[in-house]
Amino acid sequence: MEYFYYLLHSDTFGVISLYNSILLFSFLFGSFSQTKITHCGTIKHDYKFKPIFFYTAFFLLWFFLVFNKTGSDLQQYIYSYNSSSIDINWVLEDKVEIGFKFLNAVLHNVITDPYVGIGVIKTISLFLFFLSLYNMKDDIDISIAILFYVAVFYFHGFSAIRSTLAGSLCILSSVLLYKGKTVKALMLSLIAFTVHSSALLFVIALFGFGLYRLFRILGRIRKYFITVSIPLIILLGTTVINYFIHNTALLPSRYSNFMSENSSFGIGQLVYYLPVFILIIYANKCFINRRILEHNFLWTISGFVVAIIGYELGMISRASIYFCFPFVIFIPFYLRAKAESTRCFDQKKNNSVLILGLKYSHLRTVCFLYCLFRYFFTISGIFYSSAIYEFRFIWQ
Repeated sequence: MEYFYYLLHSDTFGVISLYNSILLFSFLFGSFSQTKITHCGTIKHDYKFKPIFFYTAFFLLWFFLVFNKTGSDLQQYIYSYNSSSIDINWVLEDKVEIGFKFLNAVLHNVITDPYVGIGVIKTISLFLFFLSLYNMKDDIDISIAILFYVAVFYFHGFSAIRSTLAGSLCILSSVLLYKGKTVKALMLSLIAFTVHSSALLFVIALFGFGLYRLFRILGRIRKYFITVSIPLIILLGTTVINYFIHNTALLPSRYSNFMSENSSFGIGQLVYYLPVFILIIYANKCFINRRILEHNFLWTISGFVVAIIGYELGMISRASIYFCFPFVIFIPFYLRAKAESTRCFDQKKNNSVLILGLKYSHLRTVCFLYCLFRYFFTISGIFYSSAIYEFRFIWQ
């Protein structure tokens, strides 16, 4: 694993240490933002939200995200920003998605400095993610949610600015869908599609969830629907995406140049998703909150299918951020429920499985180690390919 080579090498030790510090301090501030309420020396099954630490975690991540000029794609974003204008012909030009071009044009009209304008876009991305967490603050372990996001997606945002913005929109959309705000969720997903065309996969998943709910009404037909549809999507997904790129105007033509790229995620997604699959099986037996289980099932299956397709089509490998609900919402939700076990579990069934019947503190440690595992692989994969090996501030 290249991460440890970078950590031990004198030329890259400083940068790796900085990234490690960002990861760990954001996790600590997230932990401080939720504390157990004590009364008469006993711990109640409740938590107090401390916004000052939540905001501190945000500003820590915001500072290093917005004020850096690191990333292989940054210069291309600067060029695009400087050449943008509120001109219908430029906005509709088939090079970059219309929503992102329009956002660039509006910002460039009032902010001429590209680093400031791109900083605003990065700020929106991070704000939308933290807004998603804020909406779920009473139900999730915020620290684990932040830890996973930083470990897997945050450093991608140094370079992959468009997909990170689209991903934040999709995360908020999935939270709103869980909250029952379907129209708002659909609107955000469509906006995400105008920012990055690969978010079309998320939009399709939303409609798939509608079909899933329909078949739930029809009872056992749902099982056959799932059994048949998932293998078909995996087998035909590549062909369908190829067709859309080469035969429709729905996606920008430039994506045809990326069809032969292989994904760096590949079959490793089987390993990445294994903890979620195990958790689904266990939680399905003893979890009282069926709504969160349904939504987690949707995003787990959708994300896994996209990951498998991404093994052949590297161009959609970054779409994994759209389907991170299981990692940044469900697993933190499950941990919070473990800490408040009387609220969400069938107690007779809760202790029937040894491994996932672990105490909250032990299970949280397992999640922490899993996030570190993902972080090591993420940094190893993008350190040079995304040019984050030399961190520089915009004033340097």
